[in-house]
Amino acid sequence: MSEPVPGGGGIAPVTVLVSRRALPGREDDLLAELRRAVEVAATFPGHEGAEVHLPAPPHQPEHVVTFRFTDAGRLQAWDRSPERAEIVRRLDDLTEGPPRRQAVAGLDAWLAPPGATVVAVPPKWRTALLTGGAIYVLILGVNLSLGPLLGRLPLPLRTLVTVALLVSLMTWVVMPVLTRLLNALAGRGGRRPLTR
Repeated sequence: MSEPVPGGGGIAPVTVLVSRRALPGREDDLLAELRRAVEVAATFPGHEGAEVHLPAPPHQPEHVVTFRFTDAGRLQAWDRSPERAEIVRRLDDLTEGPPRRQAVAGLDAWLAPPGATVVAVPPKWRTALLTGGAIYVLILGVNLSLGPLLGRLPLPLRTLVTVALLVSLMTWVVMPVLTRLLNALAGRGGRRPLTR
């Protein structure tokens, strides 16, 4: 829990992960204060949930708190609240150095790599249209090119092969190409992702 999320006002769900390392001997105090932060955040409009994750040395030596809000505007209201400011002040007295903060929006919150920052997520209709169009073309292509061969397989095996093929093509071929194309069309080059 450090600086507020930049921007705001978006309509996609936002998840924020805040990592803090306890001062030696203050681990229990830090945990109690983090749990209090979760309770207070739960009273704010748009709050969708929060969890405290305990350290797991040596790979994760910090406490991590995950906050979820319905949108960036609601998260910003929490970030700018006097209640949060007071909690941050108390947390600063219990931790080593500044906190690390990661914020992501939409589905990317579940898939974000460590070090992710706030990501602009395209509208759901655009994602649905793009994904549906790509899947339609792939299914049509698979059926036209492999239909006779796949038609000889039992339905469960035919479905498994088709799904494996479509998921692989979507993940490693189609979506990376479409993402680069859309970023180029949006004038973003490789600088700021339109989608991930």
